[in-house]
Amino acid sequence: MFRNVAAVVLVAFLGLVAGVAYAATVTPTSYEATTAFTVPAYSRDAIRLAAVARSQHVPGVRVRVINARAFNVTGQIRSGCGPGMTVFAPL
Repeated sequence: MFRNVAAVVLVAFLGLVAGVAYAATVTPTSYEATTAFTVPAYSRDAIRLAAVARSQHVPGVRVRVINARAFNVTGQIRSGCGPGMTVFAPL
């Protein structure tokens, strides 16, 4: 009886260790997030707003103007630097 319980505990522990090791190698450490901004039809300020966003000079953030009414902000986010830490990585 004790051998059966010990064998089940050993197999469960080995499965846990193998699962954690697999998850550590498969989990992505960086993400790319894109947000699209569109201004109302009566406004043509997307180019001006994109210029303001670019002037912030945040590493890892790219601002792309689509047309006079829309622009995209893309940021590459690198996680895994520590608990609760997120770092913008250069694009």
